[in-house]
Amino acid sequence: MSTMTYDSGGNQSGGGSLGEQITNFISSSGIAVFSKSWCPYCKKAKDLLDKYGTPYKVWELDLEANGDLVQAKLLEISGQKTVPNIYINKKHIGGFSDLKSLDDAGALKALVVKEESNYLNPGEQVTTFINSNAIALFSKSWCPYCKKAKELLDRYGTAYKVWEIDLEGDESSIQRSLSEMSGQKTVPNIFINGNHIGGFSDLSALHEDGRLKELINVGRSSDSSNTDSKIFVNRIEEFVKGNQIAIFSKSWCPWCSKAKALLAAQGNHFQAWELDLDDDGVKIQAKLHEISGQNTVPNIFINGEHIGGFSDLSHYDTAGLLDELLAKQDLDFEYDLIVIGGGSGGISAAKEAAAAKKKVALCDFVTPSPRGTVWGLGGTCVNVGCIPKKLMHRAAIIRQDMKDAIDFGWKLPGDILDITHDWGTMCTNIQTYISSLNDQYIQQLQANNVTFYNAKASLLDKHTVRMVDRKGLPREVKAKNIIIAVGGRPSHLDLPNAKELCITSDDIFSLKHPPGKTLVIGASYIALECAGFLKGLGYDVTVMVRSILLRGFDQECATKIEKYMTDYGVKFLKECVPTSVEKYTEEDGKSLTWVKGQFNSGDHFEGMFDTVLVAVGRTALTKELNLDSVGIEVNPRNQKIVVNEKDQTSVKNVFAVGDVIERPELTPVAILAGKLLAKRLYKSGTELMDYKNIATTVFTPLEYGCIGLNEEEAIAQHGKENIEVYHSTFTPLESSLRSWGTEDTNNAFAKLICVKEQKEEYVIGLHILSPNAGEITQGFALGVRLRLTKAQFDGLVGIHPTVAEVFTTLKVTKSSGEESTAKGC
Repeated sequence: MSTMTYDSGGNQSGGGSLGEQITNFISSSGIAVFSKSWCPYCKKAKDLLDKYGTPYKVWELDLEANGDLVQAKLLEISGQKTVPNIYINKKHIGGFSDLKSLDDAGALKALVVKEESNYLNPGEQVTTFINSNAIALFSKSWCPYCKKAKELLDRYGTAYKVWEIDLEGDESSIQRSLSEMSGQKTVPNIFINGNHIGGFSDLSALHEDGRLKELINVGRSSDSSNTDSKIFVNRIEEFVKGNQIAIFSKSWCPWCSKAKALLAAQGNHFQAWELDLDDDGVKIQAKLHEISGQNTVPNIFINGEHIGGFSDLSHYDTAGLLDELLAKQDLDFEYDLIVIGGGSGGISAAKEAAAAKKKVALCDFVTPSPRGTVWGLGGTCVNVGCIPKKLMHRAAIIRQDMKDAIDFGWKLPGDILDITHDWGTMCTNIQTYISSLNDQYIQQLQANNVTFYNAKASLLDKHTVRMVDRKGLPREVKAKNIIIAVGGRPSHLDLPNAKELCITSDDIFSLKHPPGKTLVIGASYIALECAGFLKGLGYDVTVMVRSILLRGFDQECATKIEKYMTDYGVKFLKECVPTSVEKYTEEDGKSLTWVKGQFNSGDHFEGMFDTVLVAVGRTALTKELNLDSVGIEVNPRNQKIVVNEKDQTSVKNVFAVGDVIERPELTPVAILAGKLLAKRLYKSGTELMDYKNIATTVFTPLEYGCIGLNEEEAIAQHGKENIEVYHSTFTPLESSLRSWGTEDTNNAFAKLICVKEQKEEYVIGLHILSPNAGEITQGFALGVRLRLTKAQFDGLVGIHPTVAEVFTTLKVTKSSGEESTAKGC
């Protein structure tokens, strides 16, 4: 790639202020690209420039210590806050979409190859010739049909201009540009008053039916009837008044394309009237000339005010006045708010907005998983997440309770090992319950006067949503504000056959048959929760782990969970990754999944499984929302939408909440964030969502609840010398009679992580492994959020005998080195 990398600290900058460095970079580079190394649109821009083999310089802002400051200064200079931000010959071009528009119009080559400001590429030369002459005839000096066309025009005694393109040095480029504009490859190629007529046969046909004289006279005389004149004026006025941005255009015009690209890149919706496709286009353009004083296209109106052509629009944009023009008047929107996504966050926001007497619509659509699984309204949590997961976890705990029952004196019929579980009954009952929740959500929306569309949505512009229902019927609706709450879906293995042979959490809760011997691939909380309840229901379960368990959680607790689950009967393949997934059919016709893997040591693994469940992460559902064309920034790594502290995207009237943004992927988080957002939009609310200190629970066989920092984070943020950890390993009273399973019943664990400040110890992290850990954590979460001290925890009178009281009696610190196993009750 013919690229030069610019170092903001290098010699080329010549020192000076940040603004001077940017100006020097632009001035010293024929082509200057402000970029970020990970940005896919920056890569597209570079690839497009590489096509022309012209050297260009790149300033990778994400590789600079002051990259954010550079980008902020660029916003002041160029009026553009996104990358790529491109300058050619010191002239601001814009982003990738602007660069692509120039290339599509044939104008980019001239810019990158020629440096003379007055140079016009063939496409621009053709456009100028057409717009500058009432009758423009592209000809070849030897062509007999061109000669006939000239003779026919001569009969009308009207002036016309001829371009003999075979006498030009760039004949092929000119004819190619003509072909792209008009769709006609041959000559003569004739335009009258900017409208494409065609060749000699087309001209002759117009002459035969008497229309040629009318076409020639339109634009130089006003002999049209008063009735026609009024009709055209009314049509023009209706178009201008009916659209916030109205563009009179021609489909082949490159300057029209540039104007549309500039507006689309900023998410502004416009309507274009292609005059060359209208039978009355010539007359309308003549009347437009009378009204606006402008004879060329594009002819642009914003909020009924005449702006001018592309150069005028570009001036307003560069001067930062375009938003001001657009803000002068609101369109009549069908809705105040459209919510895209029917999960917890979207429904919460929709109901809150409707409570403020706003007109609200919500659209939701579930694309079937590769295995064909679909579900109803309510999002991941209700259908394929928290709710069915917790119920299956409960089913597994019941099996443990039945084992414990013997030690508490219950006489069970037969051996406990003979008790079997009916997978089908459990799944049917769970799905029946979920269906009732789906119905309740629809009833809630109806009760709150929220219009529900069961349709797949995408953005046409920053105010317009296109929806396609299950029958494939499209619909467009407009709203002043849009909230995106589409959530995410499980990621898949990048291996052949994986999507066809493996399932995810989208499928496990409605699986039509018992899972049998199962391999779970992944070390996330979803992976361990599924492995835990499947083992608890009596299935053979193996977990394949690439590196560590529960990344992002406290690793001491993660290690204890691994030990408990191992004692519970779950097998772990540590530091192992899958390398192939294949279908295997036994002699009796039974299908199995044959999985091969490789350990970090180089050793190999292979095994046959009835079910392979993949839980290696989730990807936000943003790819099909058309966010790029609207100008909404996403993180290319996980497709999540980038928002500010107000959950606002890079387009001011579009917002996002829930799993689709870089925030904790938890249902209560999305619910509260959606509610607060709607209050800020429609109830004069000011409260922002506090994403710090969010409590959560991992529903492994021994539950893990936590809030605040884990031990690794606390040490990294505050230093080991400023951290004190209080901990205890103990046996819950409920497990004290247990004779089955692991010999070590001291498997519950609690710890408080404290930071030392001014002779006080403030609790900044709470972690517990125990039965019902979620219930315990929820109560103590408020204490951590209020930043209570360890002394205040000690002063709280515990409820005895409970697991929760352990947080009122913690005395042993890690720094003391004392034994932390509790003795007695």
